[in-house]
Amino acid sequence: MTWILRFAGLALGLLALAACNPTAAETFVVNTTADTSDAAINGVCADANGHCSLRAAIEEANANPNVTAIDLTGGQTYTLSSGVLPIAHPAYITASDGQATIDANNTSPVFDITSAGGVHRLTNLNITGGTSSRGAVRIEGGATTEVQIDETRVHHNNADGIHVASGTLKLSNSTIDNNQFIGFVSSGGISDIYQATITNNSIVFSDLQMLLEGTPTVTMDASTITSANTGMKVNGSSTLAISNSVIDTTGVNCTVANGITSAGNNVTTDSTCGLAGANDDQSAERVVKPLADNGGPVPTQMPDPNDGAHNTRTCGPADSFDARGQLRAANGGCDKGAVESRPGELTGDDCIPPHTATSMVPEGNYDRCDLSGLDLTDADLTFAVLNVANLSGTNLTRALLVNAALSFADASGANFTNANLSEAVLIQSNFSNADFTGAFLFGANVQASTFTGAIWNGTVCVDGTLSDDNGGTCEGHLS
Repeated sequence: MTWILRFAGLALGLLALAACNPTAAETFVVNTTADTSDAAINGVCADANGHCSLRAAIEEANANPNVTAIDLTGGQTYTLSSGVLPIAHPAYITASDGQATIDANNTSPVFDITSAGGVHRLTNLNITGGTSSRGAVRIEGGATTEVQIDETRVHHNNADGIHVASGTLKLSNSTIDNNQFIGFVSSGGISDIYQATITNNSIVFSDLQMLLEGTPTVTMDASTITSANTGMKVNGSSTLAISNSVIDTTGVNCTVANGITSAGNNVTTDSTCGLAGANDDQSAERVVKPLADNGGPVPTQMPDPNDGAHNTRTCGPADSFDARGQLRAANGGCDKGAVESRPGELTGDDCIPPHTATSMVPEGNYDRCDLSGLDLTDADLTFAVLNVANLSGTNLTRALLVNAALSFADASGANFTNANLSEAVLIQSNFSNADFTGAFLFGANVQASTFTGAIWNGTVCVDGTLSDDNGGTCEGHLS
């Protein structure tokens, strides 16, 4: 789904885009992965062997007075051996049937876009292997140059991921990750960042993900920035307006925050960016999970089950799809950041099957896991997190659940025979028809939980009394 389709619900936006995005007058289908030059600039994409290479197509496009479409094959890798691909005239470079990889093989930048004007598109690409002091993708076009990058991953370059010096960038539904230098740099021009993920970049610059310097104007909406150290640095006369976004860093979110304004609905792990707009949360402890393949064209970061991003903002008219192409408003509201979690997706970090009594560990995060019907006899789940988990019919005989978090869970029909649940937090969970024979519940918090039909036989109740001394039940002794 292209950048335009993401905004299909906005009629005015479509009209504006239609006015500035002419249909390509020429289409070249690349039929070789070789990095060969065009034999002659004559309107025909053909190298010396008669094949249409990516470089030959771009060389023809640079000489074409009209917009040129260049079609790549998804799943193919186009390795550069003759230096950067210079784009001096509008071109639409798109892969069909999946992502195409353009690999500079650590010998040069990948794209240098210098055209004086017009619309350019990079869609469904993996851009990698670039080496440069300026950026794997460098945008330094004229005032009317617009570069649309959609559903593209810019990663593992020995360079900044994307550097905008002039012109306009529209970055959407894309991920910039694991580049040696800064993920996104802008020293001028205008950038519109929508549903992008910028993470794990800048190994040599203290994990800085975004740097604005000079006079760029940047807007960032529904995007995710994460780092093991620093998120952003906004210098000089730069301006950055942020909305509906996530900034989750181990270090500070912003080292310099000149020119940052909030349009609301952001969640951050500290207050260094100064985001104090409507519905901004500057005190989250953890917001998203690590970068992973969560479906969609590029890897993304799912909200953490206990974060401040899930269903914490009202969906707007442009919120049709997330960065994966999944519908927004799946759970009644919209998530902050690039990805919208759907029912069943918000699971803990350790919720990766298979689950056995020996594979599950103390302090494990099993939030929202489906563990129904499993045999977890003798499992050690001390201090484990099992909130909203499905434990219906699960065998937890002799399991250690000391200080475990088991709230809002379904444990109907579960077998807790001789299990130790002391000091566990069991708020608003369903224990209907569960078997607590010989179980130890002393000190547990079972507020608002349901125990209809539960079996109490030799059970140590929450208040320390024995069920056998209470008429064969712990009802009335659960606080």
